[in-house]
Amino acid sequence: MSDESDRTLAAMIVYEALQGLSPEQREAIQQTYLRDRTVNEVAATLGVPPGTIKSRIHHAVRALRRALRERG
Repeated sequence: MSDESDRTLAAMIVYEALQGLSPEQREAIQQTYLRDRTVNEVAATLGVPPGTIKSRIHHAVRALRRALRERG
């Protein structure tokens, strides 16, 4: 039972951390990490250069690490 509780708590913490990102950063993370799409696919879908997606991911991952560190 505690394993399930731990997973639920971890999911809640990650969800909260994701909410702290800008909508553009959150979309880049969701599309690449959660939907397993390439940077080029996401860039084409959103109509922005691949470098913009890479930058959004870079800054989002840094922000997520910081937020998760603060939450323990």
